[in-house]
Amino acid sequence: MKKLALLSIAALFAISACKKDDHIFDKSPDERVNESLKGYKQKLTESAHGWKAFLFPKEGGGYTFMMKFNAEGNVSMTMDFSDASLYNPEESTYRLRALEAPALVFDTYSPYMHLLSNPDNFESPSAYEMDFEFIFKESKGDTIKLVGVHYKNELLLVKASQEDDNKLKKTHEVFGNMNGITTYFKDLDVDGQKYQITYSTTLPRNINFSYIENSQVKTFSTGYYFNENGLQLVEPFNTGKSAIAGLNFTEFDPTTQIVSLITNSGKAGTIKGGTAPLQYDLNTAKEFYNNPSNGSYWISTGGFTIDGVADAYNVQSIPGFNFLLFWPKYNPAYSRLGYIVNGGWASYGPAPIAKFTEDGLISFTSAGSFGTPPAAFKPIVDKVTAKWIDPSGYYVIKTGNKTYDLVSAKDARTWISFE
Repeated sequence: MKKLALLSIAALFAISACKKDDHIFDKSPDERVNESLKGYKQKLTESAHGWKAFLFPKEGGGYTFMMKFNAEGNVSMTMDFSDASLYNPEESTYRLRALEAPALVFDTYSPYMHLLSNPDNFESPSAYEMDFEFIFKESKGDTIKLVGVHYKNELLLVKASQEDDNKLKKTHEVFGNMNGITTYFKDLDVDGQKYQITYSTTLPRNINFSYIENSQVKTFSTGYYFNENGLQLVEPFNTGKSAIAGLNFTEFDPTTQIVSLITNSGKAGTIKGGTAPLQYDLNTAKEFYNNPSNGSYWISTGGFTIDGVADAYNVQSIPGFNFLLFWPKYNPAYSRLGYIVNGGWASYGPAPIAKFTEDGLISFTSAGSFGTPPAAFKPIVDKVTAKWIDPSGYYVIKTGNKTYDLVSAKDARTWISFE
């Protein structure tokens, strides 16, 4: 009898629990998803000055957009890829839809959202693997975090203020003026410490800080992106005295070619031109010569940069030009600096002979040429050849696992990059 009573009580509890569970959700899953999508759309469209959007491709670095969403499904945006994309808004469409979770989808072609996935926009045969569908992961206050469906790119939306757009443009203006520093080496002086910085403006956006510690050169590398407070590091650089998480460029003096800045921690600093590396590895030139990236040769897609002007001799204007190719051991007696045009060798370009100096430089003399270029662009080829065999020679700077820059030892105002 006692056992029967206990069973009856348990059954009552089970029935009661079932009734409670039946009322945990008073809406169906579809209704809850639709309500969530409605809430996200309301939040996106009600921001009076739009959103700062920070997109972080997995390849490194980040890009900043200013986006304004309207209720009709249109999004207007600018992007900090170039001056043109920063100042000229483009419009496309978006949708909020349910994938495996509520998602923001850029569902028509956007000149800026799709720009990073197009290799034609880079001095490289590759491009980013880009997402155009993003899952909402978190929404708190003025910040929305999303992640790409396919490639897991991170997208961070932060509600913009009226001043943010102009501040971002100002940051880019001063950063762009660093091209006014006409030397390859750029010396950063901040908080009583000296560094040399190098950075890429294409794919990916990386910045390197080189410094001397215990008589050895060390380098800290990370990605970077821009916001209204300046250049931000994806990973802070611990200098030993403080952590540099960002550099706010405040002014550029074209006469002295000095950039003034303030770090995120309020330390004042400057960037100015340098004519030599902090410390030079005497073996790098031979390493470059003897170990091309594919075992045979190096390629340069942009030719020489001179006084901050990329492709100063305009090699990319040669009809059908693909890239310059430096084959160190093309022949036992000489190398080849060749022009790859329409996918094959062009019948011109010098046959240089390399020489290595005691102080680690590489220089070249000419053993002749592989033919005479057409008259229309012969001046281009002649200028490249003359610069290549400059008797001052070149520092060889290792910039990556399989990338090098040759920098004029004369004044560091001329350089060429190889991969």
